[in-house]
Amino acid sequence: MTLNGLILAGGFSTRMGMDKSKIDYHGMPQYQYLMQIMKPHVNEVFISCRKEQEFEPGVKRIDDAFHDIGP
Repeated sequence: MTLNGLILAGGFSTRMGMDKSKIDYHGMPQYQYLMQIMKPHVNEVFISCRKEQEFEPGVKRIDDAFHDIGP
């Protein structure tokens, strides 16, 4: 059986005021911290995000299919 991890990082973060996936968490962007703790436990880690969000090369992403519909 294959188990993959998914980090939910889409949305506009309007209440947060900045991209919530990039918030400093233990000295690194939150998405990197989550990837680091998930990798030993799953086959692959994906980030669910908006198409225009940017991450370093090699990050596996699943772009949001629906836009402007809220949470």
